[in-house]
Amino acid sequence: MLFGGILGCYCGCQRNTEVIATVYNKTLTAGELADMLPVFDTLADSLSVRQQYVDAWILEQVMLHQAKKTLSKEEKNFDKEIEAYKNSLLIYAYKNKMIEQKVNKNVTNDEILAYYNDHKESFRLKEAIVKIHYAKLFLHAPHFQTIKKIIFKSSLSAQEQMELTDLCSKYAVNYYLSNDWLLLSDILKEVPLQNFDETDFKRNHTQFELADTTYSYLVQVLDFKINEGYIPIQLAKQRIIEQILQQRYIKIVEELEKQNLQKAFKDEKIIF
Repeated sequence: MLFGGILGCYCGCQRNTEVIATVYNKTLTAGELADMLPVFDTLADSLSVRQQYVDAWILEQVMLHQAKKTLSKEEKNFDKEIEAYKNSLLIYAYKNKMIEQKVNKNVTNDEILAYYNDHKESFRLKEAIVKIHYAKLFLHAPHFQTIKKIIFKSSLSAQEQMELTDLCSKYAVNYYLSNDWLLLSDILKEVPLQNFDETDFKRNHTQFELADTTYSYLVQVLDFKINEGYIPIQLAKQRIIEQILQQRYIKIVEELEKQNLQKAFKDEKIIF
């Protein structure tokens, strides 16, 4: 921390023009510092980060002074670079604004299916996926045995599904009772399977009951695929939507560039 007394002054300041620090005749006011700062949840955090911003500003001014003092006029001339960067920012902002105005962000299920079928090879399965019923409960949670009995069934009636959902919503810390495919790697983040071997899982395991010092874990494996076939469309859906939208963005920008060029030629604003 460069200046421990700065914050005491800042905290007592009543006016935005109060000077917090001066470096080589450059001043930082309370108002300028306030504009730099994010919103804080606690006073302790805000004091710490305020000091970091002040220290960073002081260091920047010191280095800037030395740079101006040391570099020649030619070495300090960044007009072309600044103009090029400004131009790129303006064009980027313009494209984004036009995209927001023109893009249709609604992607239908038919479009998702068509994209999936047209790009099937890019959706080859490269990791294990599973369908599971899963519940994470505190040790000695109420109705544990009832939940276990139902969740370990290979198939559930509509009534059992409703009963299990109701019990898990009340007593489980986390649970998953859908029949959609999930990445096995995501399951392993939730379930403490030590030294887990996929081939052993494929041969032998359909049910797991595990416990640590706090929780019990119940897992019923309904189906699995290990590095075989293609990613199910349910798992690929979000990725497909993003790719379809990206294609739309590119098309809008290409059409925008084409229209603007045509207009400039038509208006004789481009001269060779």
